[in-house]
Amino acid sequence: MSKTYKKRYKIVATATAVATSSLLILSPSAGAAQSGFKDVSPSDYFYEAVTSLQARHVIEGYSDGTFKPYDKLTRAQAAKIIVSALGLDTEKITDPGFKDVSKGNFYYKYISALANRGIIEGFGNKFSPNDTLTRAQMAKVIALAYKLQQSDTQQPSFADVKQGDWFAKYVGALTENDITTGTTPTAFSPNDSITRGQMAALVFRSEERTESRTTTISTITDDALVTSEGTYSLTDEQKKWINPSNLAALQGAVIILTATGNRIEKMDRIELTAKGSASADSSNPYANHVVIDGHGAKVEADITVNGDYVTLKNMTIAGDLHVGKNVEHSFFSEATKVEGKTTIDDSLSGADTKRRAYRTFAYRTAGAPYLQADANQESVRGRVVFSKFQLGHVSIDKEADVIFLSDSTGISQVGTLQITHAGVKITLGAGMKIGDLVLPAGTKPSDVIVNYEAVKGNIELVNGSKNPDTTPVSNNSGSNVPQAPSAPTGVQGVAPSLSTTADGQITGLDEAKVYQYKQATATTWTDVPVESTAITGLAPGSYEVRIAPNGNIPASLATAVTVAASRLVEAVALDGKDGVSSTDGKVETVRLKFDANIDETSVTNASFSVDGFTVE
Repeated sequence: MSKTYKKRYKIVATATAVATSSLLILSPSAGAAQSGFKDVSPSDYFYEAVTSLQARHVIEGYSDGTFKPYDKLTRAQAAKIIVSALGLDTEKITDPGFKDVSKGNFYYKYISALANRGIIEGFGNKFSPNDTLTRAQMAKVIALAYKLQQSDTQQPSFADVKQGDWFAKYVGALTENDITTGTTPTAFSPNDSITRGQMAALVFRSEERTESRTTTISTITDDALVTSEGTYSLTDEQKKWINPSNLAALQGAVIILTATGNRIEKMDRIELTAKGSASADSSNPYANHVVIDGHGAKVEADITVNGDYVTLKNMTIAGDLHVGKNVEHSFFSEATKVEGKTTIDDSLSGADTKRRAYRTFAYRTAGAPYLQADANQESVRGRVVFSKFQLGHVSIDKEADVIFLSDSTGISQVGTLQITHAGVKITLGAGMKIGDLVLPAGTKPSDVIVNYEAVKGNIELVNGSKNPDTTPVSNNSGSNVPQAPSAPTGVQGVAPSLSTTADGQITGLDEAKVYQYKQATATTWTDVPVESTAITGLAPGSYEVRIAPNGNIPASLATAVTVAASRLVEAVALDGKDGVSSTDGKVETVRLKFDANIDETSVTNASFSVDGFTVE
């Protein structure tokens, strides 16, 4: 049975392409319909394939202007075609050890690239590059290169392909995915040689079968991703982050992916559009975010966050992270490693010009970065906060307030912090390190770092030279001694609302610092969540608060704080005054019940208050 393949003029990147430069869009014009080879005509079944592959420099012809589509294809020539079509790296390769393929051989880099990825094999220590490629060998190369699989183990449909043959599963993958139909309806001819025209057609059909698609997430089950374009099965790694528990953040997301049937071969990009809401809890500003918890997954895609109040955590993003224009208030990233670049930009619509705006900045991670970004809707200046980070290169070209928080693990550092906008204002947390601070001409460190005097010892270089303002403190032996920060100031205790509740607080914390607290009689310190302005949920008692230690930077001295006991036992709302009901259903009196041991002479009208009422 013959197959008719629809003519297309859109050439898409292949399933394993590594550079977008391999993407080419052709218009169905007269020029696009011309093959560059005089022996390839529009009536040939391989015409469209040859035209497409030639335009992308995947295949080449001969000096006489011919392609010779009916000549047999050698194993070396096949390697070059596959590597060129997939856009594989031919520089970072290792020698596969074939004695008949020297490093000076023209095809060495192509053969090595495929052998390194397990797509081709030799015969012991030889590759036989000048032998012709058989159809059985072709089936294996195409199936592995484009990750085509057979969904079942049924008996092959060809009489010359037995179930136990080494190539049977590869032939089954090609026929099931409509890549080939055999030489006849009942024969595959596995030992016949492949021609140049046949190989071009097979590669082109494989690309079409695994083309890129844009789709939107509708819902997620335990085993599948349901989208506007269909349902896709998930790998175990994908299930770590594409699962029902993350649906609130993933629903409506736009995905650009490459798939074979219902199997995702590659995710190019995912754009998150869901949004959470602001938190009223000052101790947990991200409580109402929509969250994607990766559970340690490696996300093989670029991620764009284009929804507000979003949290990403516990994942490695193998591509880039882009925080987009619709993040107007808050974005938080925890335990997230970004292997590519992170960009925050201010490409907002005109209606949003008075809201939070970011300018592009990017960094190359040097370890496990934790990125926070938060914004105030009413603020013209952007506000970006980093916590628990290791950043290789950070570049900021926006008039914004940027805060780098320290943490008790001591891992927070920036390799190079490059400032290209003089309006940037930066706060550095105690203990974090900057390798090189690069500033615009005529700008001093104190012009951009608001607490420079307190942290200048943490900046090793300024514009590539030793920081001239650094004055290390030394002990008697001459070695540098890390200095502890000053004890916290401005902190104060707030009594619980009732004597029966434990909702007391210690307020006055600086959100740019990392704190610890404990009861005065305890020996163990408790970490305060980063960016907190208050410690909540406290019972009455004596407490101590300090700046947390950070690596080799010791903790500060402690500040004593008392959370007083509440004298109020309960508040009862009454209808009427002086014990006489007004029967109007409104509250005219609030009766306050105090502790029985209260000294009545110490109670004045200023001792307590009730919103909306005059205390008599």
